[in-house]
Parts: sequence; C-alpha cells; structure tokens
Amino acid sequence: TGFSAAVALSRQVRLGGGAERYRAFLKEGGSDYPIEQLKRAGVDLTKPDAVQGCLKAFEEALERLEGLLSPKGRI
Repeated sequence: TGFSAAVALSRQVRLGGGAERYRAFLKEGGSDYPIEQLKRAGVDLTKPDAVQGCLKAFEEALERLEGLLSPKGRI
C-alpha cells in the first residue's frame, strides 16, 4: 500500500496540481492517521484505484523492459 500511495502521489505531481497537496501532506507529519492524511493528499487507499494504478505502472515498466531485452521485432 505504501508503494501504491507513492506511485499515486508522484503521478499527481507529474501531471500537475498535486505538488501543493503533497507539500501539505508532508507538513502534517504524523498528526493524523496515515489513511486520512493520504485522502487529503488525493490518494484514497480505501478504494482500489491507487493499487490498480500502481499495478498498471508496474505492467508498463515490465513491457518497456521486455522491449529493451528482447531481440528486435519480438516482445
């Protein structure tokens, strides 16, 4: 779940609009339950979206790696 949250947060920052929420998340420290802090940062781990997004990112990375390691024309 931690890796899923990190992937979701970094994706938000890269796509724009997530940097301020991420900074606010960091400023909170351990002042609340992590799942509540993540919700305020835009990542709801009570729903499958973050984990599914992480698995999709992993799948894409594997496909790129396979493309780099396979002979030309084969994937």
